[in-house]
Amino acid sequence: MVNHSVFEMLQHASTRFKNEDTPISSNLSWTGLIFYMNDKEWIVPLIELNEILALKQMTAIPNVKNWLRGVVNLRGELLTVSDLNCFFYNKTILLSKNNRIIAIHENGEWTGILIEKLGGLVRVSDEKLVPINLKDFLDTLSPYLSKLVMVNNKKIPILHLKKIIQSNEYKSINQSNGDAIG
Repeated sequence: MVNHSVFEMLQHASTRFKNEDTPISSNLSWTGLIFYMNDKEWIVPLIELNEILALKQMTAIPNVKNWLRGVVNLRGELLTVSDLNCFFYNKTILLSKNNRIIAIHENGEWTGILIEKLGGLVRVSDEKLVPINLKDFLDTLSPYLSKLVMVNNKKIPILHLKKIIQSNEYKSINQSNGDAIG
């Protein structure tokens, strides 16, 4: 068995998730966060997010797409909050005490992803990964999915939030006819 230092494992994981063309697969395990979107379970690699926040008071922004819910103050910095359920399915998440905001710091900017609720953490290894049939998902979701993870005899898709927030569709928030991309 190869003995990897903690630094080498983190460096390998960071490189793996930053390269869009590299599928998730290695001899190392990683941690994923299970969350709900459109009443379905999804997994995001924990390395792709910075914080998980309780729902905060949002300030609406006029003349933006309907999936951009507003902004919140995160320790003196503005965090835009997007509703992925609305982004992909054109169904707005009903706000409740179960909602959370996944905070991502990318290229010097904070982005928040509003989710229905958390499902917990899961350790993911190669043995739990299975190929994904992208035809089972909306075409608009396909570029952001990589594989399925077997968790308690269920197949849960891996959704890459960083790929979503880097996409042209996501970056085009300043249009008032804000329909879902799907």
